[in-house]
Amino acid sequence: MLSLFSFTNQNPNLDKRDERYRKLLAKGKNKGVVVTAVGRELLGFIWAIGIQVETAQKESLQRAA
Repeated sequence: MLSLFSFTNQNPNLDKRDERYRKLLAKGKNKGVVVTAVGRELLGFIWAIGIQVETAQKESLQRAA
């Protein structure tokens, strides 16, 4: 069974978003650029969850048929 908890445990990089944000700011990067970079990473993570949910739903429907 797919759960958000198990997905986040499989992705240790999720906990590093704040660390990445702070490192990029400390390097003197523009805040807008940093927010965009971290936001893109987060969007990729959310997209991956959606793909897993979609796949699980398709498999469930195929078993029911």
